[in-house]
Amino acid sequence: MASDTCWTTFSESDSVQNVQSYSLDEENAVKSAIEKHMKQNIRFARLTFLIAGFWGLIIIVPGFFAENMVNKQFPPAISHPEFYYGFFGTAFAWQIAFFIVSKDPLRMRALIPAAVVEKLAYAIAIAALFLSGRIAAPMAIFGAIDLLFGILFAVAYLKLGRGEPAFAQAH
Repeated sequence: MASDTCWTTFSESDSVQNVQSYSLDEENAVKSAIEKHMKQNIRFARLTFLIAGFWGLIIIVPGFFAENMVNKQFPPAISHPEFYYGFFGTAFAWQIAFFIVSKDPLRMRALIPAAVVEKLAYAIAIAALFLSGRIAAPMAIFGAIDLLFGILFAVAYLKLGRGEPAFAQAH
């Protein structure tokens, strides 16, 4: 059964031999493949940001209650608690932002570069401190995890592209 012609393309010479016709079935197959690919990319971004948000809460929330322990285990004692609690408060706010992005990564795509910077800023600072001998190896692991999340955020940003406008409105 022949399908109806949906659209036609012409080559530069516009000769009859260079005309290609595409059926509605072929166009629908292409649209379906694009939609499937975009759904996979959105799922990747959702999972990445959701995992990052939960991981961050697990790591950040106990810090609000650990100032005395930090003072004892990592002398000298914290002399500027506003920086300590400011760090944990800001980090906590970013975990909320990760959850927001995970709900609708295509719509929140513009926030992803800031999330990449948030992760890389900490990872780079930790790497510099580790290489200069100012922190122990176990602390460097947290910087490496943030580096991994920063890379995954960048991958999610690239995978989402600019999105398909019709797809973004429908989903």
